[in-house]
Amino acid sequence: MGYAKLGQLRAAQKRWNDAERLYQEALKRAPDYSDAIQGMVDLDLRRGNAADALQFIQAQIERDPNSAALYFLQGQSYLQEKRLIDAERSFSRCVELDKQNLNGFIMLGQTQHAQGHSTEAIASYRHAIAIAPTNSGLYTTLGVTYEAQGSWQEAEAAYQRALGLDPEQALAANNLAYLLLEHGGNVNMALTLAQTARRGLPDVPNSVDTLGWAYFHNGAYSVAVDLLEKAVKGSPTNATYRFHLGATYQKLNDPARARTEFQKSIYLDPNAPSAEKASRALRELSAS
Repeated sequence: MGYAKLGQLRAAQKRWNDAERLYQEALKRAPDYSDAIQGMVDLDLRRGNAADALQFIQAQIERDPNSAALYFLQGQSYLQEKRLIDAERSFSRCVELDKQNLNGFIMLGQTQHAQGHSTEAIASYRHAIAIAPTNSGLYTTLGVTYEAQGSWQEAEAAYQRALGLDPEQALAANNLAYLLLEHGGNVNMALTLAQTARRGLPDVPNSVDTLGWAYFHNGAYSVAVDLLEKAVKGSPTNATYRFHLGATYQKLNDPARARTEFQKSIYLDPNAPSAEKASRALRELSAS
């Protein structure tokens, strides 16, 4: 333990060679000592030597092929190398060996989601929730994955569960507010949720846009426009934010600026749902 702890200190000081020597000393005395193994892997990853980390972990796995912790470290190292398929295989082996490994299921879900495998990711997150049923963040992540799959009703339910566990869960509040606005939900509730999200995510353009869009749906266009202009300034290439701002200018009887924002929205992402809405809005402007 002493060698490993001193190795952690030297790593924090970026004295890489000293840290490596100390971890190796720890492993001479206890070849399975997890803190030293973790330290060696972290050291390689921090120095950008993911290949060395993988080689080291493989040697450890050959010594102990039934260690879930080693497969978890292997998955992390594969992620560093952007080898998602290999990472998924390692995390899958991790949770196969340890069916209560919460972090293993979370990382497996994230890796599956990153590959566009929403159904598999949802199953992994549900396993994680079974292990930690009071973790509001897991329900939020589940909701995000359902949204990616296009299952907005299931996403709403997941966000509601997250907020039931933690009413200040900002991302869940933001995403639920937006779903309510987009799918004919209660606009007053959406505004309250958007305000919660804004408190928790004060500098994130997404929360600014959601709050502005909630004010729009409540008819407070003068309040909405300031927020939506700020959202566009924070993320000028977001086609949806541009459409929201254009719709607000339209309500404020400023057709020139509305037209500009609609055109930018279409240009930025011609295949997005916002582009279709912007096109309809442009036709309305031309007709009037």
